[in-house]
Amino acid sequence: KTLDLTEEEMSTYDFTNLFSLYIDGAAVEVTLSMIDTSALNNATVGNTYNVVFNYTYEGLKYSETVSIKVVKTQQFKSKQKM
Repeated sequence: KTLDLTEEEMSTYDFTNLFSLYIDGAAVEVTLSMIDTSALNNATVGNTYNVVFNYTYEGLKYSETVSIKVVKTQQFKSKQKM
């Protein structure tokens, strides 16, 4: 799974929305402390980086990864009729 984000979007994106956690059928809130976004530090356009969710429950470790591709900001030019 890969998500395309611009550098601007990365600075405000809520990475907790990428992951869900259920224990015994009950939803558990995913917090930023469970997510490693350090790979995005100094990210550059055109490269792909991994954001990793880690959780330990009753001695078992769980991990899930989402790839983030840094893309250029789209610039749209409007044509005005004269």
